[in-house]
Amino acid sequence: MRRTVGAAIVVAVVALGYAGASWYVGKQAQETIERGIRDLNDRLNKTLGPDLDGRRASLAISQYKRHVFSSNVVYSLQLKAPDTKPVEYLLSDSLQHGPFPARALREGHLSPLLVHSRAQLIPSVATQHWFDSLNGQTPVSGVSHVSFSGAGESSWRFRPLSIAQQGESLKFSGGTVNVQFADHFRESSATGRFDSLDYSSAQGNERVQIKGIELQSASSADAEGASVTRSKAAADTVNLFSPDAEALDLERVSIQLDSSRTGDLLDASLRYDFGGISVGASKLGSLSIGAKGSSLGMDALSALALEYDAIASRHDAEDDFELSGAEAAVLKERLLAVLSSNPTVSIDPFIWKNERGESSARLSVSLGAPGTAEAADTLDAFLLQIIKSMSLDMSVEKPMFVHAFSQMQGGAAADPQMAAMASIVFDQYAERLNATGLVRAQDNKALSVVRYENKRVDVNGRSMSVAEFIQRALVAVMM
Repeated sequence: MRRTVGAAIVVAVVALGYAGASWYVGKQAQETIERGIRDLNDRLNKTLGPDLDGRRASLAISQYKRHVFSSNVVYSLQLKAPDTKPVEYLLSDSLQHGPFPARALREGHLSPLLVHSRAQLIPSVATQHWFDSLNGQTPVSGVSHVSFSGAGESSWRFRPLSIAQQGESLKFSGGTVNVQFADHFRESSATGRFDSLDYSSAQGNERVQIKGIELQSASSADAEGASVTRSKAAADTVNLFSPDAEALDLERVSIQLDSSRTGDLLDASLRYDFGGISVGASKLGSLSIGAKGSSLGMDALSALALEYDAIASRHDAEDDFELSGAEAAVLKERLLAVLSSNPTVSIDPFIWKNERGESSARLSVSLGAPGTAEAADTLDAFLLQIIKSMSLDMSVEKPMFVHAFSQMQGGAAADPQMAAMASIVFDQYAERLNATGLVRAQDNKALSVVRYENKRVDVNGRSMSVAEFIQRALVAVMM
């Protein structure tokens, strides 16, 4: 009898001890989640800028009910585009507190955990039609677990959707997204895969089909707020159909965005790659387009954009309006604040390839605030004040140009007449530009290397003043 009572006391003590531990872990989990939400919103503000262009994205906890062994949370994600009402998405999260959540043990996670989560999208005004199409089932659900070190993983499932309303239809294959994170969410990586997305509009008989979608993302941030982000979206094929134009087919499409931010300064690069481009029966080859910016002051850039939007709204968003003297002065002040960080912007690279060759261009411009406070009388003079240096490298191969021109004019099979015309056009312009010294011909290519610095221009190795360069350019246009 005494042994039974003793065993019962031990069990009760252990149970009370675990309940206390679970309650404490639940409190820690809530603090971790709330801190994570604040950090995420802070990163969003730093990435998008403070209310840049009226676009906002924010995540909030709309409800948190903490119990001893579990908690129920509702998150609210609000997205807002310019001149529109916010769109709200709601996510319900059922949490089990550590150190040994029962669901995690059943799934084979034997190590101690801070929390085990099962979350799912719940109906809102923006998503009710998704639920209706799935007979009330949630379109998005996820399972996550977080360790006491702030590391963990999260797996999300997206159900197939088929929605048709008001002359528009959307078909989505569904798919998965897997996330790994560490250091209390400061480091994360994600991968996702979706088979297809198909959107069509009956009103304009337009259709977009995307197949083989893959997503990749990685980000990290230190305690001082410096952050690095790499994101990539790719698709096997993208097809666009319109009754007013030939079908556009893109193959091996990828979009990559890389950025790093320290304090207010942002370095970023954006690149588009199209492995194959076809317009109707014409195969136009591949295309890569990249843009880069460095030392971009985000607060100043946001202030410039907001000021311009405010001015445009006062002019009733006219396409072409004239600035008043006061408006021009304010915009110039905002622009000078952007230039104070000496930013650099570039197009690097632009490469167009087809089966006959390739053409490329690279442009880099270094900017800075004027060295003098005196206002420039003209736009040309102002540009000379703020452009510190510029470089342009361009190469156009004649066989590539002729093939592309003949295909765009003659369809899939190269038209001999169009090819002959393209050859004549290329030779005429190459000779015209070569005569002015702006282009040099070499190995069936038209090449141009232009450098600008200290108010001097170097064109293909020949130094000249800005005035002489402009004069040569005007002569080439008028010839």
